[in-house]
Amino acid sequence: MKTTDELIKEKREFFRRSLNVKSFWITMLMLFLMGGTILIAGFLLYSTTVSREFLVSTWNQANAEAAVVEQADYRKKCDEIMAIYDSIPEEERGDGTSDEYKAKF
Repeated sequence: MKTTDELIKEKREFFRRSLNVKSFWITMLMLFLMGGTILIAGFLLYSTTVSREFLVSTWNQANAEAAVVEQADYRKKCDEIMAIYDSIPEEERGDGTSDEYKAKF
């Protein structure tokens, strides 16, 4: 049977170890939280950069394709649109603010 002094000594060691264990797990928890935060921030930065690069690339490609298309194609499309617009009678076109215009279109 253990004496009271031995029991007290064991309790003290238990609490000391317990504090060490608590410190270890708190430190590990903080490391995981910091790591997760850094991981999320890095992913957001990466995804933002990739999205921005995609938009810039798309814009540059659109500009390159627009430069390739000849002016005659623009003129042809413009003439088609104006022909459709001119085929609508003046009274149907209206001023765009009348109730009849809004009801029709």
